[in-house]
Amino acid sequence: MCTWLPGMGISRATAHKWVRRWREEGPAGLHDRSSRPLTTPRRTPAVLETRVCRLCAARKLGPASLGPIVGLPPSTAHRILTRYGLNRLVVGWQSE
Repeated sequence: MCTWLPGMGISRATAHKWVRRWREEGPAGLHDRSSRPLTTPRRTPAVLETRVCRLCAARKLGPASLGPIVGLPPSTAHRILTRYGLNRLVVGWQSE
């Protein structure tokens, strides 16, 4: 088995993983699986996410300003705003 793996671009560990899945689950074990984690243990608490969203809507502040107010890094505040679709501040647009 190991002699033809490099030619197919498959690592030895991946091949053994596929063989194990085939033996345990049959053909169903070879279907594509999601790489998404089942849980997110370090996700920002919902209370803080709500606070970031409310402050953004009320004060029209971006993540660089919101982060220190709430006690989060600006990158985390940006990720929260993006998750809820609030990552773009709407500036008043005037036509001439």
